[in-house]
Amino acid sequence: MATRAQTHRIALLTEKVLAVTTTTEQIKTEISDAAWNRQKRWELKREVLFEAAKRVAEVGEAAVAFNNEKWSRAIVGFDEATILVGITCGRQTWDALENFRLTANKMLLGIPSGVRGSESEKYISTESRRELWKHRDAARAAIRKELGIDDAP
Repeated sequence: MATRAQTHRIALLTEKVLAVTTTTEQIKTEISDAAWNRQKRWELKREVLFEAAKRVAEVGEAAVAFNNEKWSRAIVGFDEATILVGITCGRQTWDALENFRLTANKMLLGIPSGVRGSESEKYISTESRRELWKHRDAARAAIRKELGIDDAP
């Protein structure tokens, strides 16, 4: 038979085990919540960056073809994607996308109003195109780096 002292010690030990078990469960829940939140943030970032990459391609295509309607749609979509990148991603990625947009706008501002398609060729310098593609490549590299795909500079 257990003595009163042994019974008391068993009760104290049971309380301590219960406290440790409760604390362990709380920690597991916190870790699980943190992992879930991290995963959801990653999924959101990935979705936003894929959309931004598509929009970079659309702006590049519209800049080459220069069609006012196509350009307007492309730049509006790109601006929307860039806003989301600014919310979900790092400053370096946002800066790369913004530099691409500014370069595209600068290039297209040199084309007189009403000029479309192949007529625009004579107003866009080779240097402007190189600058645009340089910023496009920098935007892609920033997106890849943000996604952890490679060690883009």
